[in-house]
Amino acid sequence: MQFEFSQAEMNDLIYAAREAAIRFKRARTEFRSGNKVYSQWNEEDLAERVAHYSKLEEKLVAQYESAFGEAW
Repeated sequence: MQFEFSQAEMNDLIYAAREAAIRFKRARTEFRSGNKVYSQWNEEDLAERVAHYSKLEEKLVAQYESAFGEAW
């Protein structure tokens, strides 16, 4: 399935992936400091989420550059 996005939509997708990675990094920091709100998580799951969204951001940036011919 192929989707076509406008530049604005691609920007939103890239920013969303970046924000998700940042949120999981913050959650990992809170988990490490012992914040009980994050007790349902574990270190491995949080690291996997950070890696997933960081990789997704890189992939979206590459697609943006190939689709629009300019650096993001």
